[in-house]
Amino acid sequence: MGPLFLPSEERLALAKKVKVKTDLRRVGKLAAYEIYDLYYQFGSERRTDTKLILVKTGADQYREIYQCTPSTSFGTGAAQSVFIRIGNDQFLEAKYDASGGRTDAVGQKAADFYDYFWFDKTGANLVDFRPILLAAKSVRPTGAPFPWAKDLAAPGINPKNGS
Repeated sequence: MGPLFLPSEERLALAKKVKVKTDLRRVGKLAAYEIYDLYYQFGSERRTDTKLILVKTGADQYREIYQCTPSTSFGTGAAQSVFIRIGNDQFLEAKYDASGGRTDAVGQKAADFYDYFWFDKTGANLVDFRPILLAAKSVRPTGAPFPWAKDLAAPGINPKNGS
């Protein structure tokens, strides 16, 4: 029987046993918005169980724009968010290290996933690369592999992005 079906006293006792550690880190300011990474550890040592990106939208008000829950079975991780500049524009980069340090057959890191956000007066906006990927797919030689096919399904790696 799962914890939700336990009597309230037993649920409370179980909840008291779980040690939750949080680590709030300021990433910086972009387009007048303060941005923070919030890391959760649920009883684990030296491993992030969940990472959120929070944007300050007002006095004591925050909006979650990103959530990442790394896989514990593969040793994956959520990297610290950073600002990157492309031309005159600045973006927030959220990286999910899905490789867990593993490499593929040619010695490259197995997988990293990135989401990018740009900010304007309305707040955070998830960058949607699908139009660029569709254009690239349309001009590739017949029969050539298209390794980004999975990226055409959604604008980001995380269904909570931009919600």
